[in-house]
Amino acid sequence: MAPDTDRVETLAALAVTDERERVERILATARETLGMQIAYFSEFSAGAQVIRQIAGEPAGLGLTDGTRVPIEDSYCRRMLLEDIPNAVADADADPVLRELRAAEPSRPLAYLGVPLQLSSGRVHGTLCAASAAAHDDLRDRDVAFMRVLARLLADAIEHPPAGAPETLDGEPRPRVEQDGSVAHLAFWVVATPRAVKAARRAIDCLADWVPEARLRDLHLIVSELVTNSVRHSGIEASSSVGIDLVDLAGA
Repeated sequence: MAPDTDRVETLAALAVTDERERVERILATARETLGMQIAYFSEFSAGAQVIRQIAGEPAGLGLTDGTRVPIEDSYCRRMLLEDIPNAVADADADPVLRELRAAEPSRPLAYLGVPLQLSSGRVHGTLCAASAAAHDDLRDRDVAFMRVLARLLADAIEHPPAGAPETLDGEPRPRVEQDGSVAHLAFWVVATPRAVKAARRAIDCLADWVPEARLRDLHLIVSELVTNSVRHSGIEASSSVGIDLVDLAGA
C-alpha cells in the first residue's frame, strides 16, 4: 500500500496526464496503489453491469472488457444499496456475498468499489478493484482514495479527447450550467438509505441566505421528497434523485 504522501503526489500527476491516457492511468493507479489484482470501471446499461475497461490480469476472475453481468447479481449493486461495505477484505466472510461466491467461485474474494457519478448526478457505473485472494489491508483511506479517482474518471468520461464520440450512453454529454441567482441550489444524491442525510447536509449551505424557520421547513420538505423517491418510486441504487430549489430568498 502506498503511503499517503505518495498518494497525493500520484493524484497530482494524474491531474496533468495526457487526456488520451487518463483512463488507463487512473485504472493502473487504483490497482497498483491498493495492491489489487485488477482495477476496472463499469457502466450500468439495460439492467446489466457492463465492464468497460480493466487494468491488470483478470485470470481466474471471469472478467474481460465487455463482460455483462445482470445487475441484481453484482457486488456493485449490493455496494450501492449499502448491503455490503465499499471495501470487502474476504467475500467468504461476508454473509451477503458468501452465497454468490458459492454459486460462482470465480467471483473475487477481495473487492473495493465506489459509485462513478457524473456531473449531472446520474450514477454511470462503478470504479472497482478486485482480487482472487483475500486482502486484509483494505481501509477507509483506500475507499476515500478511490472516490477521488472516481471523480477524475467521471471527468475523463464526460470530457473525452478530441475526436471521441460526443455522446454518452447514446445521449448528449451532460454539461454543467452556472446560475447567477444567489438563492438557487441544485444537487443530486445517490438513491441509497443515506440519501436523506446527504440531502439535509446540502440544504444546510443555505443557512446564510434563508431564515432559520424556513430552513427547518426545507429540511422537512426535502427529506420527505427524497424518502418517497428512494422508497416508493422503484428506482435502483444505481440511480440518483435530483433536487432543484430556486429563488428561495424572494419566495
